[in-house]
Amino acid sequence: MRHGTCATSMVCNATASQQVCAALKFSFALKRRAGRFLPALAGLVCLFVAAPAAGAEMGNTPRAATWVTDGPVYAVVRTTDTVYICGAFHNVGPSGGTWTPRNHIAALDASTGFATDWNPNADSYVNALAVSGDGLTVYAGGQFTFIGGQTRNRIAALNATGNAITTWNPNANNVVLALAVSGDGLTVYAGGGFTTVNGTTTRMRIAALDATGAGTATTWNPNANDIVNALAVSGDGTTVYAGGQFTNIGGQPRKYIAALDAAGNAITTWNPSASGNVSTIAVSGTTVYVGGAFVTSIGGASRNRIAALNASDGLATAWNPNANSYVYALAVSGTTVYAGGAFTTVNGTTPRNRLAALNATGTATTWDPNAGNYVGALAVSGDGSTVYAGGGFMTIGGVSRTYFAQFCSVPTAPTNPGATAVATDSITWTWQDNSSDETGFKVYSGVGPTAPDTVTVTTIAGATQWQHTGLTPNMQYAFQTAATNGYGDSAKTENFTTWTLAVEPVAPTVTAKSDSELDVKVSADANPESTVFAIRNVTSGNWVQANGSGGASPVWATRTGWGTVTVIGLARLTLYRFTVTARNDGGVETVAGPEGSASTLPVGLSMMSVE
Repeated sequence: MRHGTCATSMVCNATASQQVCAALKFSFALKRRAGRFLPALAGLVCLFVAAPAAGAEMGNTPRAATWVTDGPVYAVVRTTDTVYICGAFHNVGPSGGTWTPRNHIAALDASTGFATDWNPNADSYVNALAVSGDGLTVYAGGQFTFIGGQTRNRIAALNATGNAITTWNPNANNVVLALAVSGDGLTVYAGGGFTTVNGTTTRMRIAALDATGAGTATTWNPNANDIVNALAVSGDGTTVYAGGQFTNIGGQPRKYIAALDAAGNAITTWNPSASGNVSTIAVSGTTVYVGGAFVTSIGGASRNRIAALNASDGLATAWNPNANSYVYALAVSGTTVYAGGAFTTVNGTTPRNRLAALNATGTATTWDPNAGNYVGALAVSGDGSTVYAGGGFMTIGGVSRTYFAQFCSVPTAPTNPGATAVATDSITWTWQDNSSDETGFKVYSGVGPTAPDTVTVTTIAGATQWQHTGLTPNMQYAFQTAATNGYGDSAKTENFTTWTLAVEPVAPTVTAKSDSELDVKVSADANPESTVFAIRNVTSGNWVQANGSGGASPVWATRTGWGTVTVIGLARLTLYRFTVTARNDGGVETVAGPEGSASTLPVGLSMMSVE
């Protein structure tokens, strides 16, 4: 099929529920700037992760064209046309290329991966991002006090179509670490280390802000007793999930995670009670995915740093990836959950360095980009074809990529392997092309029956067959193929085996033995010794049997097995013609070879008496 690209295949539904894709905000300077102890890592996640088609299989190699940064990336948001990133960087640019100044916040074209002209130019770290449902407003939170050319204390709203800042100005007195937008777009939820907004309005680390005016705090006031790292909104907009370091929120004891009524201050009865900090939350349907530093317990079950909770009762589901270190970011695409953090194994013993894709059972998929340092921000395009990762890494996917990388889906795997035009020295392997974005097909072909593990050739895009030449007659060969593009290979087809044809035999050697017998020998030819042959008595119209008699059915034996067979029961002084047919080990027969002939002797004579 036609060759496509990662960028042009990406489709994101620009809804509020999909635009704030899993993002973590990191800062090693938070302790000093917040005026109190904060963890080295704090998180923000999607308000709600919709469920597109099941997650595509990602390639391990990041896209080369997508620009990178010169400092850690704390959050990523993908809209239809734009990828917004923020963090501790000062420049963006192509990997190994020339830098373009962008202080702490930037927009990349979703198609090219290059920076757009959008440049709010923040004076300090930007830790959190969210985008309005119409895609026109970008909300930013962090430690900055100046952004978009205006004074804005730690939280601001920016026009997505230009650099102009809006009049929205909640004015938080301390760091903002998490942002989420309500489904109706009327409210922006903020979490972090602040204790006041709007200058003098007390809001202890969590607030709801009017999105349509100047950013005035609503009456919603859950009052957390410690840092709020993560926020997410349920799909129906009725529940706000909060995670962090708090142990009391909404006037009730809640250890590190809680569900709040979006319509009032009342906390719900949902109470998973984590054993440690929660850094990231992603809501998908009736499941709430969480990650953080907790070990041993959440939702009433033993779960290490990552878990899936029922939205109905807060109990842990059976999904249990079991990460061996912190989980900082989550993003959901269909039945696939992407997780980033500091871990080096999941599922107990499966190596996955800081980035993993987990299936519906919680088991790691084959995707293994191997990040060189922590992954703290994740986002997935709406169609699931692209994953964005940000963090503190300098290498990922086996190549140099500083702090930000884009992964694209590998092609859909080919199917229906087969073979046509099989000859004595060649096989034309065939397959069905199911992809629209491959650059070619890797053909694995070798002596069977074991599946080959070496690439014989890489074809062009759109190919559905390849002829393997220079083969040995009557030899079993195995074949598989995989579609490939610049980001990785699809799964291989199932192993398919077939045999090359045997070579058409030469004429048999026929000599007279007596007046009723002839000796027939299968002559040497290009076929290997394993090849079997049948001898046809053309004159009598029957097949030579093992004992030399004639029969209605062929007898198959190797050249050694036949030796010299004495054909019996013949008429004297009669010319007899014989042919030989070969059969390969796959059961395919050749045409009969040329004739060999001889006459029986007169009555009473034999070759011994003649001599």
